[in-house]
Amino acid sequence: MIRASQPAPYKVRATEELEEILGRSSSVLMTDFTGMSVAEFDKIRTECFERNILFLVAKNTIARLAFERQGFKDLGSIFTGPTGFCFGFDDPIVPVRMLAEFIKEHKRPVIKGCLVEGRLYGPEKVQELKDIPSREVLLALVIGTIAAPLSGLVNILNEIVRSFVSVIDAIAVQAEQDGAERVGITAEGGSMQAIIEAIEKMTVLELVELKKALEEKFDVTAAAPMAMAGAMPGAPAA
Repeated sequence: MIRASQPAPYKVRATEELEEILGRSSSVLMTDFTGMSVAEFDKIRTECFERNILFLVAKNTIARLAFERQGFKDLGSIFTGPTGFCFGFDDPIVPVRMLAEFIKEHKRPVIKGCLVEGRLYGPEKVQELKDIPSREVLLALVIGTIAAPLSGLVNILNEIVRSFVSVIDAIAVQAEQDGAERVGITAEGGSMQAIIEAIEKMTVLELVELKKALEEKFDVTAAAPMAMAGAMPGAPAA
């Protein structure tokens, strides 16, 4: 009887470890480190460590399997030649920005592709991604976008909430007539809190998309956080 060959134990462990790292990362950049010197390797590892980024090298067969287990099955062209990985665990843009700055100075490594919050991007998108501000700044910009046409937006939101409450109240009245217990819903209750919680749970890329959508919807541009603070009534003079 011919038995199918089993993967070596070290390959199984390596795949599981890489899969675990990938599962808890917010972003990962795949690079070709051909031509990098020992000094450059030491420097990139140091810069990664200082920013809570994990830099490691893995065999393509192991990496391909680990990525496939996490649902990324169309990365075959990336896993050719030597491959180094930069895993980010906090702000997903930090590794992109760090690596872009490192490459600007050293001309290496070459970026093959990157995954940011589960989305795959080619190397041509790195320059665009690295300019995305931090999550805190994005939240401030979203708030600024909302505040710019505040009165109109508040009226729209209030109208939506009022319409929603009216529909729910009508349903509640009907349910009460049918003998069911009526439950009241108010605009001051869960509706606004739901909006706040939805924004709070958004990822960096989702906040970017929300900011753009609000700007297009209300034809405004969010001011930078410091500019916003300076324009606020009662703000102290510089």
